Amino acid sequence: MAEDESKQYDPIKHKHIFVMANVMFVVASLIACMFEAILIQRIWIKPRMPVDGLTAFTLQFVGWVPALMILSLRLMVGKQLKKGGISPSFAFGISLNLGILLMMVYLAFMQLLEFAPR
Repeated sequence: MAEDESKQYDPIKHKHIFVMANVMFVVASLIACMFEAILIQRIWIKPRMPVDGLTAFTLQFVGWVPALMILSLRLMVGKQLKKGGISPSFAFGISLNLGILLMMVYLAFMQLLEFAPR
């Protein structure tokens, strides 16, 4: 009779699975913080074009939406892994791709800031 493999998950043994994905998320978080700092500087500190308060707050909120969505997806992957719904290698692949996506989104945002009027 086949055993249920989901109960054999050992969080200590599989903790190393997310090492590279964690590195990607740390790098992407640093890039997101740089984006936020540049956005604050261009909107609030040295604006060359007048921007009302609502537009400025909306721009800052929209800047954090991709990070919040991708981090919530990563938390859902971690929960599914703990429940045994997905394998550790599949969870690693998803988390690594989410980290790369997060990094690419904020690098694209940084490029868009270069084209935005100051």
